[in-house]
Amino acid sequence: TEPYPVFKKEFIDKEVEGSFGLFTSLVSRVRNLRAELSLAPTQLIDCLIIGGSEAEISFLNNLATKFKLLTKSNSVNFSAKAQKSSRAIADVEANFSIYIPLSGVVDVESQCKRIEKRLEELNKLIKNITGQLINNEFLKKAPSEVVASQKEKLQTNKNIEEKLKRMLDALKQI
Repeated sequence: TEPYPVFKKEFIDKEVEGSFGLFTSLVSRVRNLRAELSLAPTQLIDCLIIGGSEAEISFLNNLATKFKLLTKSNSVNFSAKAQKSSRAIADVEANFSIYIPLSGVVDVESQCKRIEKRLEELNKLIKNITGQLINNEFLKKAPSEVVASQKEKLQTNKNIEEKLKRMLDALKQI
């Protein structure tokens, strides 16, 4: 049998680690955009990713097939400079701009209605939690863990609300 592998510092390549970190963060951001748009996992999208250095673009182009697989994309275009699609949802990750063209992928009007409905629900929830947190009786009687949990819920819901507002604004500009 072979001995257990031993860590060798000389095998660490910070540049490769950074490149794969970039790759995974871009994949993650595209997946988050898909989720925010409520796209079905089977629905293929197109991605346009603009920015970065020539070395980063070259690295990403070498992994384009993997990127398409991991993001359920029909096509992906990595470019240092390109013209973005006019009907696309956009986001930023590191020094890259991510565009997902929505033509034929999303019904913008129904997405706006869905987001507006979700925002109404969130507003009610935020109002309810805020009401609890400004109620002195609640604060006196509730265990500190419950109060902390409610404060955390409030912050989480405010963050979601902010993301949804940005998404709604982006969709309305399309």
